[in-house]
Amino acid sequence: MKIYLVEGRTGEYEEYHTWIAAAFKEQSKAQEMARHPDLNVKFEKTMIWFDSREEIEQKGKLIDPAYNCDYTGSSYHVIEMDLQ
Repeated sequence: MKIYLVEGRTGEYEEYHTWIAAAFKEQSKAQEMARHPDLNVKFEKTMIWFDSREEIEQKGKLIDPAYNCDYTGSSYHVIEMDLQ
């Protein structure tokens, strides 16, 4: 049986962080979460992140309680695994 993990990412270099946000039996549900616009955030300028980070984090945490976003933004993707 396959399971689908949704992994979140933020940061760069030594400040790069990843975490597992959720696990699903259905690939479509994992992909739906991974593509959610409130989780995938990119900033053109650091100042935009600084001015809006609280609002962005509140929206993200409604979907992923472990949501984390720094000035580089955040991204999510799906990892397929065999359930042992």
